[in-house]
Formats: sequence, C-alpha cells, structure tokens
Amino acid sequence: MSRLSFVLTLMTGSGLARGLVTIVLSLGFYVWLPVTFAAAAGLFLLCTLVHGISRRMKRGEPAPMPRTGTHRHTRHPKVPDT
Repeated sequence: MSRLSFVLTLMTGSGLARGLVTIVLSLGFYVWLPVTFAAAAGLFLLCTLVHGISRRMKRGEPAPMPRTGTHRHTRHPKVPDT
C-alpha cells in the first residue's frame, strides 16, 4: 500500500463509513446489528475505493528520475573555499 493510499484513507474513510451508518439510522434501524453491518460495508467500500483511486492516480504519473549519486548539500568541486 502506498503513502497515497494512507492519505486518501484518512481523508475519505470517516465520511464513507459515517454516511452509511447515517443512512441506516435514518431508515429506523436503531439496533446494533444493522449499524455494525453498515460500518463494515463502509470500511470494505473504503478499501476498494481508495485502492482504485490511488492506482488510477499513479498510472498518470511519470516514472521517477534515477538518482545521480550526488547530494544537493555537497559542495561543488569548482567552487573555492572561502
């Protein structure tokens, strides 16, 4: 699982599960079994949705650049010491 999936899970997770639980409660099911099933369905849909979104976003990204072996913070060899 990529870091993008974790970020998307944090952003969308509570909204999806909470929405399904709210729908179940507004339909008049006030016992714990339908509420638990709605929360579980929300979590299942969340995992599949986040995985699909992150895969689609990663497909559109260009390939990462290869490392050159030099760090940004190293001194350039032609620059004199001051």
